[in-house]
Amino acid sequence: PHKRQLSPLPPLSVVWLCSGIDNCPPVARTFPLLSDYEWKRFKAAIPAAARLKSTYRDWLKSCPDEVLGSTEPLKPLVLIEVRFDDFVQWIKKPKARWRFSDIGKFSSEVFHHRAISLLKEAKEEEQTRVVPLDYIHLVVTEIGNDKANDFASIYFVSKVPGFERKEPRVENVRLFFEYGMAVAAAYAIKNKVNAILFTKVRIR
Repeated sequence: PHKRQLSPLPPLSVVWLCSGIDNCPPVARTFPLLSDYEWKRFKAAIPAAARLKSTYRDWLKSCPDEVLGSTEPLKPLVLIEVRFDDFVQWIKKPKARWRFSDIGKFSSEVFHHRAISLLKEAKEEEQTRVVPLDYIHLVVTEIGNDKANDFASIYFVSKVPGFERKEPRVENVRLFFEYGMAVAAAYAIKNKVNAILFTKVRIR
């Protein structure tokens, strides 16, 4: 657990990805990432929000560390850039009732939409003619007909000339395909890449 005393981070559930499967848990924890400019706008709008702290420097010190905060590989901490104007368009309740928790909920909503977009564009690696320079690669080994037996690995892959690398994010853990894709989307957003490729290995 993270050593700093933090407000609970809003979890993101992705049950919407797992139709017909009951045991697909949340795949990320999100927390709002604010620039100095955006912080000032939120602070002016919600002056009573103690969680925003009194100065931008104190706010930055209080924010969770994206590396240290990711203690659960299947539920990484993802910091989401939040813009005040987007938040204003999203929130329905009057300004007098705005709370810091609303910013947290909005960051989860931004994550949710990005994840859906990434998953719609995900492709099988073997059938991808033009491989992106950076992508998340999900490798799922399907054993028999019971998804409970499947396991998977998730890698960050870079094909940038001179910087080629393949870094494991999750390796050989019990993950069925739909759940693995959801976790892969979390890592794509966390690593700021715009593509997910997948490989299925079938063992009958």
